[in-house]
Amino acid sequence: MFKNYLKIAARNLLKHKAYSLINVLGLAIGMACCLLISLYVVDELSYDTYNEKAPRIYRVATESRFGDTETASALTPAPLAMTLVQDFPEVQTAARLFTLFGEVTISHGENRFNENRVFFADSTFFDVFSIPLLKGNSKAALTKRASIVLSEAMARKYFGDEDPLGKTVMLNTNIGLNVTGVSANAPHNSHFHFDFLISLASFGASRNPSFTSQFNYHTYIVLQEGFPPEPLEAQFPEAIKKYIGAQLPAGSDPAASGGQFRWWL
Repeated sequence: MFKNYLKIAARNLLKHKAYSLINVLGLAIGMACCLLISLYVVDELSYDTYNEKAPRIYRVATESRFGDTETASALTPAPLAMTLVQDFPEVQTAARLFTLFGEVTISHGENRFNENRVFFADSTFFDVFSIPLLKGNSKAALTKRASIVLSEAMARKYFGDEDPLGKTVMLNTNIGLNVTGVSANAPHNSHFHFDFLISLASFGASRNPSFTSQFNYHTYIVLQEGFPPEPLEAQFPEAIKKYIGAQLPAGSDPAASGGQFRWWL
């Protein structure tokens, strides 16, 4: 029976060649498009899922409205990360990233290149993100001033097969940085990619206590197990009122509904 069906199908295909070709090509193209779209969607949904704490990691964003000007960004003030850890027990840990926009020069010996994926990071970076260190101690790599972690690709680029730990690279030809770690390359499905992580302890402005200046830090927090983000967000207006309320324009009430300034996750 099945053999007869195949014979009939073959005869129809040969009898109506043009029509059959159009249908077969249409089916093949449709299946290929469906497969490609599925692969794309799966890849998009996989972003940042490599982090072991992914369900508990949140990035703090800032939204403000003063007059007719509205702004929203993922940039926050320098003291926010430590303040959230100190004031809210549901925040297990936090880490900041500060991006150097544009190119900087990194050099070691005769190797000198212009690089644009250079970040300053807190010592807690590896407590938040599951990017393993191939060399060095993840707990100590970014604790000291003038320390730097290289990605695996950059370690090979600048040092070849040589062990880079304890060696010095130069930032913009005049700042020496001690290599304290080599990390695995960030996965392709990460929302940020770095080649160099410099200790934020090296960056004096990171200790600035002001909440109203230097809105140029990405602040990431990890919530304790079982704590949803909504109750924490609900406490942000009071925190804003406490720390920066006096600096907001007259009449602004961050604790009120529709306030002119807010943080959110």
